[in-house]
Amino acid sequence: MLPSSPEEIDTKFYVYSAKHRSEKPILEFYYDEIARTNNGTGASPPAPTSPAAAKKANGTTPAVKHRYDPEKIYEKFGNLENVTARAIIHGFGSSCTHVWVYEMRTALMAVEDCMVLCMDWENGATLPNYVRAAANTRLVGRQLAYLLKGLETHNSLNMSRVHLIGFSLGSHVAGFAGTELKGLHRITGLDPAGPLFEAQHPHARLDDSDAGFVDVIHSNGENLILGGLGSWQPMGAVDFYPNGGRVQHGCSNLFVGAVTDIIWAPPASVEGRSLCNHRRAYKFFIDSVAPKCLFPAFPCDNYENFLKGECFSCTRIENGTETSVCGNMGYYADRSVGRGQLYLKTREEEPFCAHQYKLQILSSQNELPLRTLGRLEVELESDGGLTEVFTITEYRIEFSF
Repeated sequence: MLPSSPEEIDTKFYVYSAKHRSEKPILEFYYDEIARTNNGTGASPPAPTSPAAAKKANGTTPAVKHRYDPEKIYEKFGNLENVTARAIIHGFGSSCTHVWVYEMRTALMAVEDCMVLCMDWENGATLPNYVRAAANTRLVGRQLAYLLKGLETHNSLNMSRVHLIGFSLGSHVAGFAGTELKGLHRITGLDPAGPLFEAQHPHARLDDSDAGFVDVIHSNGENLILGGLGSWQPMGAVDFYPNGGRVQHGCSNLFVGAVTDIIWAPPASVEGRSLCNHRRAYKFFIDSVAPKCLFPAFPCDNYENFLKGECFSCTRIENGTETSVCGNMGYYADRSVGRGQLYLKTREEEPFCAHQYKLQILSSQNELPLRTLGRLEVELESDGGLTEVFTITEYRIEFSF
């Protein structure tokens, strides 16, 4: 299927600054304004060819607060050479007005002085046509790259300080943008969309060559027939598989739920179906921004062996030298050395971050062993006196002592 026209997608960009704490963006502009300014022609944008574009042209939708102007950006941020820029890209059936986008940008600006962009391609990702939305990702990715190239040319934006964060289809948008940008620092893929992308050529999806560092969180990589909306396939320099990366604790993996969700995309408040698994990826990332909320992850052959405790070492001896091999999922992934496929467990509710402990139970031999049925639980107590009970065996099993 061919993508929609740029006029139909009507892409918008919202700019936020840590220095100007406000729920509203300090700058808003449309892609057609960027194209006109970057071309240096001063010409009017093409005549609108879609109802949405026509409404904007006729003034029936709210006007932008600031037209795209490199000087406006300079007034707000100064020279961008030493400014960290992080761009958030939503997925199917979403927009920059969703609560999770607000939570992510406020979390980012709380820990660093940065510029946050949100790319709103809502008209190109609208329900229920997922196939058309998937086809639009390449075009939208090029639009994002065009904006960033303009900022690089006019405002000295340093690509080595640019980080693209995409959820679902937005992950692939980030990948397509990355192929157009020389020296892009980082892309984070939050459960990259699986349908129409998984098992495709690296040029047709997010890939670890799209930026200097590509990290991916897989939260719903189950088969589509079992409710999976994300991709299980490794796509980054490091791929994190929390709770195995297929389904998350407390979330459904029913096929009916997946089909319903991909068509209707219920709001974020509606959990318990396949979107619960899919959305955990951005929730994990938002939690990970807090410096004390780390998600340590371990390299392993598979999740089953990780649960058995066979992959619980963070060091490996290579050529007689001890090497660190673990990573931290989420915001701080680029500050750890772990690469490849890494596994971890999370809490079932927010905050999802948790330390990882390896539990070994040893029992003494008895000439007359006792047998009993039960469930094994462990209670951990922190230095501050907080306690939490963890269930080790989900079902009643037989114990011998």
